[in-house]
Amino acid sequence: MSGTLREAVLRLVVRVLEPLVRLLLEVGVGAGEMTRLVRGVYVRVASERMSRGASRPNISRIAVVTGLTRPEIRALLEAEPDSPPQYNWDRHRAERVLHAWCNDPTYFDAKGKPADLPLKGPKKSFAALVKIHSGHPLPGTILEELERAKAVKVLEDGTIRLLSRTLANAEYNAETLAAVGERTRDLLTTLVHNVTDPAHARFERTVASVTLDPHELPRIRRDIVAQGEAFLSAASDLLHWPGANVAPGEEPKVASRVGVTVFVFEEPVVVPPRKLSKAKSGKPKSPLRAAQRGGSGGF
Repeated sequence: MSGTLREAVLRLVVRVLEPLVRLLLEVGVGAGEMTRLVRGVYVRVASERMSRGASRPNISRIAVVTGLTRPEIRALLEAEPDSPPQYNWDRHRAERVLHAWCNDPTYFDAKGKPADLPLKGPKKSFAALVKIHSGHPLPGTILEELERAKAVKVLEDGTIRLLSRTLANAEYNAETLAAVGERTRDLLTTLVHNVTDPAHARFERTVASVTLDPHELPRIRRDIVAQGEAFLSAASDLLHWPGANVAPGEEPKVASRVGVTVFVFEEPVVVPPRKLSKAKSGKPKSPLRAAQRGGSGGF
């Protein structure tokens, strides 16, 4: 891979990761956890590419292409892909505080539940909790993050009460997030396939405008939804026509998973002002340039 192409791929990765990282930060997943997940995916995909029917993955070859050590590869291959291991040291710092508050008896009340904590104090305080379990020297910064996520509440007497065991917003649910993962994977799979095998590209088109009047958005959204629903209804009829689908039998049969997704993306932008010409800029013309453009001066 040339340097230019490699740089283009890395820029692509950055663009793809931006919305995902926003979600990860929102639910309290730190960079360390994300790094571990990425390493696990690297090992699994490399193993699938290189196995070619072999009963055991070639750890040495996986180490060559991923840059990981052999012991780490073995550990990642043994881990369950759908249940990544949790390591408290690489978690979001605010998540570490919540986890300790809910699991360390030092911060429990007489009933064995997370106690309301004073902000400052040598032992049983929020500042002590943050210092020991987050590694961050400023408890106020952690408190701001926890308040933003509505995971804690500062009471009238100044003590801090735990409201949630996690930064994850209660509006998220496993089914919704699973659907996001599947649709994102499908779109990226199609885009990568079209780049790597353009001779057999799958249909993918995008139309967009960067100058839409925000006041027109409600009407445009409504019309696109109506047209999208009509298109998807027709596509569903095509995909589920009995004559085009494999009927189950006594033996396994080869089939294809095919689908269509229609989505609308929106992002605020600023339309730059029109550039004024020099003639309209209001600056006085130079007499010499005026003469050169045809001002004869009577000669």
